[in-house]
Amino acid sequence: MISLEVKGKSLEYALKEIERTTSFRFVYKADLITPYHKVNLVKGTRSVAQTLDLLLSATALTYNAKGSYILIKGKPAKATATANEIKAELKITGTVRDQLGREVAGVNVRNLLTSRGTITDEKGNYSILANTGEVIEFSHVGYNSQQFTITDRIVINVTLEGTSGSLNDVVIIGFGQQKKITTIGAQTTIKVEELKQPVANISNVITGRIAGIIGVQRSGEPGYDNADIWIRGISTFTNSSSNPLILVDGVERSFNNIDPEDISSFSVLKDASATAVYGVRGANGVILITLKKGKAGKPVINFQFNRGITQFTKVPKFADGVTYRWLTKRIKAVIP
Repeated sequence: MISLEVKGKSLEYALKEIERTTSFRFVYKADLITPYHKVNLVKGTRSVAQTLDLLLSATALTYNAKGSYILIKGKPAKATATANEIKAELKITGTVRDQLGREVAGVNVRNLLTSRGTITDEKGNYSILANTGEVIEFSHVGYNSQQFTITDRIVINVTLEGTSGSLNDVVIIGFGQQKKITTIGAQTTIKVEELKQPVANISNVITGRIAGIIGVQRSGEPGYDNADIWIRGISTFTNSSSNPLILVDGVERSFNNIDPEDISSFSVLKDASATAVYGVRGANGVILITLKKGKAGKPVINFQFNRGITQFTKVPKFADGVTYRWLTKRIKAVIP
């Protein structure tokens, strides 16, 4: 008997919870359970079989237990079926609106099991075919995705919630701070948490994490492993530097020796907005870094330790001198 409660979690999460609390192990194909992103189970004490029956009741899956292993598989299709047993697909319709009640056009509506999809029209209306137990996902840029499992409803009206904080984020620009929604230039802000990586310098961290940033590391020698940074490629082929202007708290300096824990904000100005403020010095783009400032209150100490071990995965066992000499004589005797 197990006690399990699942609220809006994936089916894979529920199966791993059963494995954690019992001696049973599940065997399944990953793509078989991927479409079922959200399942619900009321808290209660049940047997493993009863728990699986409830979890899989709204899916197209079944299970077969053998010893301590449980195989999750798709429900077999019937070889023959009468006209009454054939279930026609349901035509699911509805309207997608935002939190203010306005229709949202261009919302992606996708059946996660069959990969069928459509988009809402200019009035937020949609229509898609689905069977009972299949999952429909609604997604749009700037909104949180929502998923619905088809039961017996043929009309599903959806209200999408805006992504938290995406329009009210404050970014650092050339002449101060500005709300992200009001910026008109090409500015990119990277979260400080993404800079906290076990890498020797920041130039290697931002490579591949910011659109338009190109980084080339020319050496792996300690102390000389910094990467050359270019914003939107090389702007000039003259002898002058093509590196961007780097300002730390308004002062031009290198950022490779800065501890990521000391950084408060990290912004990149890519287009002519940088030139408008910094002139020709900003022609190759500008990287603006703001460091953290002291705060009143009790001292806080953070400690982080990283360690790596490098070793051979397999080391061959060599023969000693006596064995090698003996083998040499035997080989010469066999192969003159």
